[in-house]
Amino acid sequence: MSEESTTPDLVELTRRQFEAVNGRDMDALIDRCTPDAVYDTSPDGMGSYKGPAAIRAFAEGWWGAFEELALEPEDVVDLGHGLVLAVVLQRGRPATSTGRVQRREAYVLEWVGDMIRRVTVYSDADEGRSAAERLAQERGQAMSQENVETVRRLLDACNRRDWDAMLLTGDPEIEIVTLMSGTHRGHAAWRRVVEHMAEEVSGFQFVPEDLIDVGQARVVAVTRWAGTGRTSGIAVPDTTIGFLYTLRDGLVVCQESFRSKDDALKAVGLEE
Repeated sequence: MSEESTTPDLVELTRRQFEAVNGRDMDALIDRCTPDAVYDTSPDGMGSYKGPAAIRAFAEGWWGAFEELALEPEDVVDLGHGLVLAVVLQRGRPATSTGRVQRREAYVLEWVGDMIRRVTVYSDADEGRSAAERLAQERGQAMSQENVETVRRLLDACNRRDWDAMLLTGDPEIEIVTLMSGTHRGHAAWRRVVEHMAEEVSGFQFVPEDLIDVGQARVVAVTRWAGTGRTSGIAVPDTTIGFLYTLRDGLVVCQESFRSKDDALKAVGLEE
């Protein structure tokens, strides 16, 4: 699979958000929010604010309450599945006081691509960390099942010769690594590969026998290859083909073929 990736660096983007806060750059802060973004301070009893306008109003009010205010990220961790945990030291001098205040708090940011859909603030950093880790685990389990179902739909569409439905499961820049004809990239090339196979092997099927989530948004599909040579009329020998699928944002970005289940599992560092 190609090493190049368009996945955003969520840790870097999160740090830039705190830089925007410290620079009082409201436009930069709000520009990263989805239209339905939520800024949730309800764990602190300060309410929840939905939409860029409401978030802007809250932030401006909060900033206005301080003569000086700085948020210093101490630890920023990408938990996967679009979740980032930031443990932050907030220092400030209220506008109505000569004293200074500070507290350590946790921000849980939920990203969609390079946009923020939700921020939840916890004044207890340990509570925030625990909440973020639980959410990451729940998302990981749900995403694993979704990835398996995506691969199931891909194989079903392929076996039905529904190329359009098959293509819907793959990223437009999908990489197809075959056993016989090398590597192909993109929807058009993927369609040519399967159309050629359909021409050569009558009634070909990749019958799924096992779909295994192997972590890191990858699924191994163990399939039995069936069909009849169109020219020879001879049935394809009973053969097991392993596929390794890598997914991103619910779409397959790479399909790699292997001669066996064991080979596919070994490619991800696993064995029977």
